[in-house]
Amino acid sequence: AEGLVVLERAQKGDAWQLVAPPELAGVRANQIRLETLLEKVLPNWEAVSFVSEEASQDSLLLGLEDPVMQFTLKQGEQVIDSVSFGFPDPDNPALRFVASQRRQTVMRMREDLFEQQFNLPITAFRDPFLIEPGYACNQISVGGEPGFTLSYLPESLAWSLTQPENMPTDQEL
Repeated sequence: AEGLVVLERAQKGDAWQLVAPPELAGVRANQIRLETLLEKVLPNWEAVSFVSEEASQDSLLLGLEDPVMQFTLKQGEQVIDSVSFGFPDPDNPALRFVASQRRQTVMRMREDLFEQQFNLPITAFRDPFLIEPGYACNQISVGGEPGFTLSYLPESLAWSLTQPENMPTDQEL
């Protein structure tokens, strides 16, 4: 991301909101991207290899003294972990140096994972959906000519055209 991106939610299950950058403060975050990152990517994120303790001492060479990117997970004000992304490995550009504050070790991770999940424009973290994904409703009205209304009828467990006139719908579609 081009600059600091901060996202937060009051508690699990609440919607994520952007806090920074200031021009996006209060904007709904991309819930699908964040839930995928937290529930699928991070739990399965594995180091490809580990950097020896001797080689990991040169944090400037690895790009970890002034990281390319910092990813921090917090619970309230408590930092759970902070991951620093350094430079790509010059011996294998398909890998990138990464350091976890919690593990106090330097690892190599896949560069493509960094590019696909972390090194994104700020707009990738903004909710791009017109309607909230998974939004539950029981009526859909479409205005214009000709307008119509679909309603979910719980007694028949089916959707039905209710305006401009009552008509059953094809339940197979």
